Amino acid sequence: MLLGITTGATLVMVVGAALLYGRAVVKAEQGHALVVSRPNGDDVRFGSTVVLPLIHRAEVIDLRAQTLVIDRQAERGVSCRDGVRVDVVLTAHLRINPTNDDVLKVARTVGCARASDPATLQQLFEGKLSEALKTVAVQLDFEQMHRDRQVVKDQIISIVGTDLSGWVLDDVVIDRLEQTPLEHLDPNNILDAQGIRTITERTSQERIRKHDLEAETERQLRRQELQRNELDLEIERQLRQRQLELEELVIELERRKLDMLGRFRETTGRELTEQELRARLEDGVRGMIERVLEERERA
Repeated sequence: MLLGITTGATLVMVVGAALLYGRAVVKAEQGHALVVSRPNGDDVRFGSTVVLPLIHRAEVIDLRAQTLVIDRQAERGVSCRDGVRVDVVLTAHLRINPTNDDVLKVARTVGCARASDPATLQQLFEGKLSEALKTVAVQLDFEQMHRDRQVVKDQIISIVGTDLSGWVLDDVVIDRLEQTPLEHLDPNNILDAQGIRTITERTSQERIRKHDLEAETERQLRRQELQRNELDLEIERQLRQRQLELEELVIELERRKLDMLGRFRETTGRELTEQELRARLEDGVRGMIERVLEERERA
């Protein structure tokens, strides 16, 4: 009987230990890690681990990429080298570097729960990214910034760096980069005053260039229209000339016909037959055409 009691107690202990172990195993989902506080120090687990109640404490920390939007528009726009102010909206992609040291660094300085909080990221990195943006902008003219966005992006990443106290800056996306409207510029600000002058000069030059281009286009169209009119007049003149030549030819043929009929009647005492008349007229026409061609060649 004593043996039976001992065996039953052992079985209960084994089952209890198994249940306790099952509840003590904590697993981190993909893209997350566990920061486990143990009596001998903190530890990081990227899979599953045993967390004993009252002895260990485990917190989940999100390692997935987070986005941070930097919005510098209107009065908060950044000034370029030529004084032109630009509206810029950036999206930075940040994540915690998945190494023991970096995860522990973030957990100790910020806390696991706040590490993925947008407000925390804004507080930690907005100033750094904004300063990098201003540093890049002051080295480039507006047209350079607008044209070479990849250069702007690469320089921002270079200035900020990729290692940020446990975080990594994976990428920066320029969502908007446009000239700040004039109504948001302060003419009493030296840089804004320079920007207003630059914008005014460039827009004036563009208007003049546009006007010159439109005027030249109009002149070109008029020249083409004049050439078409002159060509039409020349074609019409040539057609009239050909018509007059044909009319003269018809009159000349009629005259020759009458003359031929008269001479034949005087010499033969009879009229030409239709066939004879046609043959003689054909010879006469052929001779006239040959003379006309010879006259044109001499001319």
